[in-house]
Amino acid sequence: MNQGGDVKIGIVTLCEANNYGGVLQAYALQTYLRGMGHESAVLPVDYAKRRSSPLKALERPVKAVTEAFKARKFASFRAKYFRSAGVSACRVDAFLRQPPRFDAYVCGSD
Repeated sequence: MNQGGDVKIGIVTLCEANNYGGVLQAYALQTYLRGMGHESAVLPVDYAKRRSSPLKALERPVKAVTEAFKARKFASFRAKYFRSAGVSACRVDAFLRQPPRFDAYVCGSD
């Protein structure tokens, strides 16, 4: 625990998936924890994608453009509202091998 009484909490989530519910849940939890006086940061965990983006783009070009636009909007939101403590997205196995230093971790439903 931190000596000042505040708890440094890492929010472990799949918010890099560009899912509205997951991103809003992480933002709400971070805001709530901060309101309680805790230091908190979103720790994005990357997930394995099944297919490469170039292949998807060839199959459905309009959807690929829409998804790219959506991804930029999500990235902008995360950059503006999430505190990441300098931790970039990593795979679960890498996270477990060398987790960032926090007093506690919270994991969302994602």
